[in-house]
Amino acid sequence: MMLLKALLVVAIATVGITLQASEARPAGQDPVPDDRDEKIRRALEWLMDSDPEIRDLGRKELLGWGREVVPKLEELLKAKGALEIYRIVREIELGKSGPVSEIPGPLLSHEEFLKRIGKPDGTAPDAYVRARMADIYKLFKEKKYQNAYDMVHALLVLEPKSRYAKELHQFRRTCDNMVTQSSIVRSRILAPHSAAAGSKVDFVLRMENVWKGGIEIHYDKEVSRPLVMLEIAVERMDPNGSVTRAQRTEEFELERDIPIAMGAQWEKTITLRTDLDFSNDQQYLRLYTVGAWMPVVKIDRGAGAEVQKRIIFEPATVRLVPENQMHLADDPLGKLGKAMDAGTVNEVFLCGMLLTEEQKPAGVDMLVAALEKAYANAKKAREKGATKEEDQLKVGMAVISNILTTITGEKCGIDPVKWRKYVDGLRTK
Repeated sequence: MMLLKALLVVAIATVGITLQASEARPAGQDPVPDDRDEKIRRALEWLMDSDPEIRDLGRKELLGWGREVVPKLEELLKAKGALEIYRIVREIELGKSGPVSEIPGPLLSHEEFLKRIGKPDGTAPDAYVRARMADIYKLFKEKKYQNAYDMVHALLVLEPKSRYAKELHQFRRTCDNMVTQSSIVRSRILAPHSAAAGSKVDFVLRMENVWKGGIEIHYDKEVSRPLVMLEIAVERMDPNGSVTRAQRTEEFELERDIPIAMGAQWEKTITLRTDLDFSNDQQYLRLYTVGAWMPVVKIDRGAGAEVQKRIIFEPATVRLVPENQMHLADDPLGKLGKAMDAGTVNEVFLCGMLLTEEQKPAGVDMLVAALEKAYANAKKAREKGATKEEDQLKVGMAVISNILTTITGEKCGIDPVKWRKYVDGLRTK
């Protein structure tokens, strides 16, 4: 086996030398016959080998080919659904600088996309891609996800080396996920709004059949274990705006075949320990977000309408509260005012973070009113020349601003006028 590994290393090195020699060959000489398909086929065979070192050699060989090998890998994915192949496709598409998560995030707004990609370069292909992206945003906003997916895919075929390729691949994954979620099976995770830090929490994986008939989800028989992969992200947060993050993954085994009748749903409860991250720090709130995804599976929709899809679950977030502060979770809006009058800054922060979506407008309004009051008092202190009092009020305004920013995601600084405008906008929604 060691001799075989050595020969494989020499073979890969020889491939590199051959490619370099081909690139350096003077014009007019006959090219060496193109044997790329054979080399790719051989690397795929190595990827399926039982020896981990040989599999790693195959992986490195495929990564070296770049996007040229992606179509063949995707064909193999449809046939076998192997996790390792999926990871290689993701690494090629997004590169090492791509997101760690396998779960596609929401589509960027058109303005955010334009800001990220920078100014146009003046070429016709660049102008074409930008124009088509505007069409894709329109289709996505209209919930025409299949049309948006088809257009993104066409752009990647026409302009595979576009400087926008990374963003386009991410868009394609988002569109593809929305096609699955809206027309075949809606998959999401359900969890409690809050729980005591360090406790065990139940997360429910739910798949709802939104197809016009029954469906059956199958793991390929060549897959040794039918798994669902959980991505867990933990954020430790404090009132000053400091955030410490940790990430990890866990895997759980599912049934190999999952039938779901028309209009019905499938559920599986998974219990997770929440004391594995920041276990020595129980003072501050933690956001515990769980997402999940299944590798490529076959979805049988009857009458020969079988598709291969990656099923991605909508994540759920649980607010982990220090055990001695769990009483705040009973009525966070009602206790927010009391905490602002006589509680600690951390209690105010906890109440704000525990607000439900329905409670947020009223809670944010209370915090903005406190910011307006502090601003007015700081102005009076400045007019009186009370510098120490003014500085203390400014510190308080900064804390309130940090809490508001964490709760809402808005960045209005300590400007009470901007925050008041934001609150008024919440009321009109």
